[in-house]
Amino acid sequence: MIDNRLITFITLTRLKNYTKTAEKLHMTQPAVSQHIKYLEKYYSITLFQRKGRELIITKEGKDLLEYAKKMLSVSSAAEKNLREKRGSYHIGATLTIGGYFIPEILFRYLEARRSIGVSMEIGNTENVLKNLREGGIDLAVVEGVFDKKKYKNRLLIRDSLILVVSPENPLAKRRTVDIEEVLKERLILREEGSGTRKRFEAEAYLRGIDIKESVYMEIGSLNAIKKMVEMNAGVSVISREAVKREIGDGSLAEVEISGFDLEREFNFVWTADSYNKDFIEDFMEFCSGYISG
Repeated sequence: MIDNRLITFITLTRLKNYTKTAEKLHMTQPAVSQHIKYLEKYYSITLFQRKGRELIITKEGKDLLEYAKKMLSVSSAAEKNLREKRGSYHIGATLTIGGYFIPEILFRYLEARRSIGVSMEIGNTENVLKNLREGGIDLAVVEGVFDKKKYKNRLLIRDSLILVVSPENPLAKRRTVDIEEVLKERLILREEGSGTRKRFEAEAYLRGIDIKESVYMEIGSLNAIKKMVEMNAGVSVISREAVKREIGDGSLAEVEISGFDLEREFNFVWTADSYNKDFIEDFMEFCSGYISG
């Protein structure tokens, strides 16, 4: 693995701006400066000079850049080769996708690609994206809202959030309800940081509604939420994909929230500097083909 300070140096030579480099690498600007100062002290050279507002690389900096690029190339090739030999890649998925959507596709993918292995971890959107930034996973599949400017991304499929209630709840006899009626119920939601929670909160916020004060219970498990609603302990806003079976067998009832558009996206997300673009592209194409086929 190449030293992160050399990656900072290579990025700075390309962008010629400390602020842009910090944003690109998800670092602070002082951290970028510290990386450059460390390299200058370690090699006893000056890497950059300023001419007005322009950042200019020195002759010594150009020499180090050539070596750094070679080191990055060798490191990338080594990692790719070793990963291919041990057949190990890692994806992260948010709860709805990881629990109800991706498992069957992943099983079919591994049947078709027997020479490699793929592990999957499941968490909320914030935790999955944090792990992606830190290099713990190669590819994320997330639901709901995230900053698309910070990552490479591609749409997988669209999903909708729906209000689900017990068949015993009086709301089950209604086709539509107002959001005010929903907030009078015992509202059971995912924890803050989940894509589902963020999407519902965002839609409510557009109407000047803060749902936080109306939340009766927060639960990190979709199965637990469904069980609570089935027992008529409360109502929930949840992915249609996650409750298809329960709605089909009548253990849960779907009710439309009047005026609420709760469509959302499931997206592939990866970093621009990922070393495993071949795997990422292959897995995304397989998933898309499986869904459309």
